[in-house]
Amino acid sequence: MQLLRKYSIRFFIALTGIVMGFTAARADNGGGGQVKALAVLDGSRHQIAKDSSITVEDSAFYNSSYTGQLDKSYTVQNSITVMINEASTRYMHSKFNVTIKLHISWLDSLGNTLTADKSFTVGYDSSKTYNSRSSFVFQGAHKVTVKVISDSTDVTGWDPLALLLIENQLTAQPAFHLNCNTTVSNITLSPSADPTADELPVSWNAIFGAEQYDLEWTYVDKTALDAGRYGTSPYNPALIFRNSATRVTTTGTTYNIPIIYDDSGTLFIRVRPTQSGNAGSVTAAIWSSDASPAVMGAFTFTGHERPLNWQSNISFAEEGKRKVVVQYFDGSLRGRQTVTKDNTTNTTIVGETYYDYQGRPAIQVMPAPTLKTIIGYTAGFNTSFNSPEYSQSNYDTLVGTTAVCDAHADSMVNTAGASLYYSPNNPQANIGLNQFIPDAQDYPFTETEYTPDNTGRIHRQGGVGINHKLSSGHETKYYYGTPDQNELDALFGTEVGDKSHYFKNMVRDANGQYSVSYVDMHGRTIATALAGANPSAMAALPSNNTKKITETLADSGSVSIQDQSMISQKSLVVALADTYNFHYSLLPDSLHELNCNQQSICYTCRYDLDITITDDCNNQTWGGQPYTISRHNFSLSTLANSCNDTAVNFDF
Repeated sequence: MQLLRKYSIRFFIALTGIVMGFTAARADNGGGGQVKALAVLDGSRHQIAKDSSITVEDSAFYNSSYTGQLDKSYTVQNSITVMINEASTRYMHSKFNVTIKLHISWLDSLGNTLTADKSFTVGYDSSKTYNSRSSFVFQGAHKVTVKVISDSTDVTGWDPLALLLIENQLTAQPAFHLNCNTTVSNITLSPSADPTADELPVSWNAIFGAEQYDLEWTYVDKTALDAGRYGTSPYNPALIFRNSATRVTTTGTTYNIPIIYDDSGTLFIRVRPTQSGNAGSVTAAIWSSDASPAVMGAFTFTGHERPLNWQSNISFAEEGKRKVVVQYFDGSLRGRQTVTKDNTTNTTIVGETYYDYQGRPAIQVMPAPTLKTIIGYTAGFNTSFNSPEYSQSNYDTLVGTTAVCDAHADSMVNTAGASLYYSPNNPQANIGLNQFIPDAQDYPFTETEYTPDNTGRIHRQGGVGINHKLSSGHETKYYYGTPDQNELDALFGTEVGDKSHYFKNMVRDANGQYSVSYVDMHGRTIATALAGANPSAMAALPSNNTKKITETLADSGSVSIQDQSMISQKSLVVALADTYNFHYSLLPDSLHELNCNQQSICYTCRYDLDITITDDCNNQTWGGQPYTISRHNFSLSTLANSCNDTAVNFDF
C-alpha cells in the first residue's frame, strides 16, 4: 500500500492554446515512488507547426525543499513519440507518409544541456503494413524540450497533420537519503470490537526516505510474562524479539496482523524503515523498539477458539500478502473442517471431511467461500435435507433393501454451505466469473467406500456432481486379486519368482476402462496394462484381442489346514462380463497304518466338499446369496475299513 500525492509539473510553451495531458506522483513520505510527466502536441488543434514546443521536467529533481536529501543518481526514462491518433474521428482521404523533424534539448543530472535533431516518419496505407508511430527513447534527462523544426508530406488536398500527436514523456524513480537513526515514533493499534476478530489493524507514522517498512511481531504467553522471563513492564525488547518473531515487508504504513494464537498472551509489535540499494542491497534504520524512548506496540489477546482443537499454518508472499489455513479437529484428532483466508480477497473458504463409523474419511466436501470474513469453526456448514447437519446417517447406512453396490451418500441441501455455492441458488451466480461456477446438483463432494475386510483398501470412489457420484456408473472401482503362476511366467519369464510374492490389482475408471497393475510385495508396480472392452465412442487398441486362459485356483500348494479341514481361497479380477467355467476334481486317497498287532489296516479317505463362489457386492449379482456347491463321498454303506471299497471321486 502506498500513499500518493500529485506534484505540479511546469511546462514551457511557445504556442498559445496548446492542450497537454500530464500526471506526476510520488510517495508522500519521501520514500521514492514514481514521477511521471507527459505533454502532448495535438495536430487536430493545429498545434503541430513550425517553432511550436513543449517541455516536461522532473518535479522532484527541481524541488528546492529536497536539497541535500535527494540522491540525484536515480534512473530517469525519456521518450519522444510521433504517432497517428488512433482515437481520432477524422477521415483519412488516402494513404500518406509524414516526416516531422524535431529539435530536442535536455538537461542531465549535472545541469549539462544536450541537444539532438531527429526526424520521425509515420504513415498509413490500407493495402500493406504501415508505420503508425515513431519514437526516440533515451534516459537521464530531468528536463526535456521538444521543438518542431519542419514537416513534410507526400499528399495534397488534405492535411494529414491533423491526425497526428507528438508526445514528450518523462518517467523518474526518485531516491532519497535515509537517516539510519531516524525510525518510527508512533505505532497505533486499532482492535476490532468483535471479540472473535482474527486480525489486528496496525499503523505507524511515515519516515522521509523510506521506501519500505519491516513490520515484526511476536506472541508471548501470559504465563511467561507473569514469570518475569522478559523483565517487568516495560518489557525488554531484546528478549521478546530474540526468537519466533514474524516479519513482513510492505511499502505502506498500515497492515492487518493475523491473530491466530492459542491461550492468553500479548502480541508485541515493532517497525523499522528500509531503503533498497544497488544489486539488491537493503539499508535499514533502527527498530522502533531500539529508539529512545522505545516504541513498541502491545496487544492483549485471550486466544482463538479456546474450546476447540485446531492447527494453523500461515504462508507469506511479497508485499505482506498471506494465506491463513486453520484446520479444526474433533476429539479423536481427526481433521473435520479446514478454513482458509487470504488478505487479498479477505474471504474465508471452508472445506469439510466426514468420517464413517470406522473412523475412515468417507466424504470430502469441495471448498466453498462463505459470507464471513473472520476465521472460525462453522458448525452445520453443510446440511442434509432431513437433519440440521450432515452426518454418518446420510452416507454410512443401508436403507431398506438397498444393495451394497447401489448404495451412495444422500445429497446436501442447496440452501447452505458448498451445495449452495455450487448451485443456481448462489446469490452471486450471475455476477462476473461466478457465472461459470458449475452446478453440483446437490452433490458437491466426493465419496469413498472401503472394502469390508478391515484392510482399509478402497472399493469404490465417486466424483463431484450427480453424474459421478457412487452408483452413477461413472464412479471409480478398485479390485484386488492375485496372479496365476502361468500368467506371471508368460509376462516376465520364469525368473519372476513365485506367484505368492505378487498382487494383481485392477481399476475401472469413470469411462468404464479397466487397467491392470502387477505389484510386488513392497508395493512397487512392475507392470501395467489395459483390459476389457473399449469404452463406448472410443476405438479399440490394435493390440486388443481375446484369448481363453485356464488358471489353477486350488492345488496342494495353496491349501491351509484348519482343524480337520483343508481350505483354499482365491480372488479373481474380471475385466469383462462373460461366462466362466469352473472345474473341480479330486481322487480320494487311502491311508495305510499298522495296528497294535502289527497288522496292516487300510482306510479309504472320505470327504465333505463345499465350494462357494461370491462376488464383491455381498452377492447382489445373484440374488443376495453366494453360489454354493456341496458334495461328499461318505455314506453308511462305506464305513468298512477296507480299501476294497470303491470311493467316490469328485469330478464336476
